[in-house]
Amino acid sequence: MKKVLFISCCLSIAMFTFESMAIDINPYPRQIINKSLIKKFDFKKGTEDWRNRNNCAVKAVNGNLAVKMTGLDPNIILNNISSDKPLLISFRAKSTGKGNAQFFWKTDESDFEEQGKSSTVTMFHDGKWHTYSVELPIKGHINSLRFDPASDEGTIDIDWLTAEALTFHPVEIIKVISVDKSITSIVTNHSNSPVSFKLNKKQYKLKANNAIEIKQELNNQKPFETVQMELVFGKKDEIPSLIRTVNIVNWDAETDWLTITNKNIKLQISRDGKGAKIFYKGSLAAAISPIASCENEALELSISSSTANKVNLTSKKDTTKIELKLNDNNIEYSLSADKNVKGPVLRIHDSIEQALLSGVEYLGKNEKSSTKLDLKVKEHIRYKPDKMLLTMPLMAFVTPKTSVALRWKNMNLQPYFAVPDFFNGADGGMMALEGKNVKTLINCSDGWNDGNNLENIIEWSVKLSGLPKLPRSPRSEKKQLELCLKGINSVRNENGWGHCADDHFQKHFHADYVSLIWR
Repeated sequence: MKKVLFISCCLSIAMFTFESMAIDINPYPRQIINKSLIKKFDFKKGTEDWRNRNNCAVKAVNGNLAVKMTGLDPNIILNNISSDKPLLISFRAKSTGKGNAQFFWKTDESDFEEQGKSSTVTMFHDGKWHTYSVELPIKGHINSLRFDPASDEGTIDIDWLTAEALTFHPVEIIKVISVDKSITSIVTNHSNSPVSFKLNKKQYKLKANNAIEIKQELNNQKPFETVQMELVFGKKDEIPSLIRTVNIVNWDAETDWLTITNKNIKLQISRDGKGAKIFYKGSLAAAISPIASCENEALELSISSSTANKVNLTSKKDTTKIELKLNDNNIEYSLSADKNVKGPVLRIHDSIEQALLSGVEYLGKNEKSSTKLDLKVKEHIRYKPDKMLLTMPLMAFVTPKTSVALRWKNMNLQPYFAVPDFFNGADGGMMALEGKNVKTLINCSDGWNDGNNLENIIEWSVKLSGLPKLPRSPRSEKKQLELCLKGINSVRNENGWGHCADDHFQKHFHADYVSLIWR
């Protein structure tokens, strides 16, 4: 077993029904323990029951399903499919269409299509072969599958497509809470049968469709700790172990630091390589914890060299290398690895006045990320957003005393963003980047109390590289107007227009909408 810190001086349990629990954001998907093939289409003997449903011409050509999309909202349908479990759809395709792809399904229990019964796939419409996978969280017995390869005209050739039935782990750690020198885990049994497990050598029995709350006390002796919760099930149950790793920042704990400074920034790096603290003008601004991680587990790092303004760290187990360098009000962070690594992971402990993930989240005081405030469909979950949604490579937190921003150039890096930090069950916020080669600026500046805000941080970012050139128009002026009108009418029902398409929000015949349509 991996070397981790188990701290469990005492454990307490609270039981309650699953139905009574409030739904919280869990950034870790429920574990898949088995896959079984339901359907495989290779299109060597025709279209294999796939047919046009809207604005598509479908035929089999040279072992591919060739789909010509002739208008808006093109889609094809398959009625010959049957499963009582969620599905994993995988396919290999090349496309020249536009927009994302989407799968819809009908079930015996709910015989109509809706956004709540759909899954989206980000497509590459470059005419090259790509392989895609998407989970369909189907509830009930599926009897029909609809595939929207794009949003408008184009072509798509599908080499093969598979549908696999998924069996999920019956137990899930749906939430952790790290507070007051303890970690509380909420463990849920989704199955209709009781299960038993051990955690830190203590036995627990969890009733069917119920949850328990397990509290573990910590000693908080070191500034950065990794706590691994491993639920071990009995052999007779034939259920694999369930593991959740939490990285703890003990903000007041001290250790043997390696410290580098400049005029405004002091960077304290723990000599065991587990984390660092950032101070700006004497105030604690943030922690880097972990300095680098893979699958949420901190990499074992060691300090290989240091100067007055630079520290180099290397991994003890792989080729990962990291450099931290002070430059004016910035920390230059560079990471190179032979696999995707998350780093830096910036953690904010102070209260947040404003927070930004450009194009995705713009938060004020006491607001949380990934909420349903303006988006009630599943796309409200955006702690790991589609990179195409970002308007510029910038994330930031503004607190009363300090502000911290992450800025990068490589738009292929995957950002993470959580307010509060539900990855580690902590208050404040977390932002991070993931990739094989990460180069980013960690910028520190004044806080809210000194008049600094997100607008100042955005201006700083734009001044560094300017705004990108506008792309060529993707459509004619006439088609642009048609698209705009379709967008306006997508937020209308019989009562008028609203600020979004969801009918949960009131709609009226607003004069500004009438004026806009007339113009």
